Amino acid sequence: MILHYLNKKENDQRNGYMYDGAIDSINTIFDIDSYSFYGNLNHEIKAFTFTLGARYDNNLISYKGEYYSYGEQQNNLNLSHEGQGLSLLMTLSHRLNNSLNHHLSLSNSY
Repeated sequence: MILHYLNKKENDQRNGYMYDGAIDSINTIFDIDSYSFYGNLNHEIKAFTFTLGARYDNNLISYKGEYYSYGEQQNNLNLSHEGQGLSLLMTLSHRLNNSLNHHLSLSNSY
């Protein structure tokens, strides 16, 4: 089993002529918090191979944006999104010879 974790914050500050002159500076912050677990099991019986895989993801993304025109705040935008899900994979392979296989795969994804 493998664990993946990401916690990242991105800041962006810009000054200049933007959005056809509607604003002249922005300050944005993205806060990304993501983790996932995944694993894979393989089992072989003679010429058959059975594989079972699973992955669980949880993602939280927050956004804060401030927009200014001539030093006055024009807009403040706060958004967040959380998504989570489970993905599964099952495969069955049958080896006919060194060159040919039958292969059946079923999967879902969130």
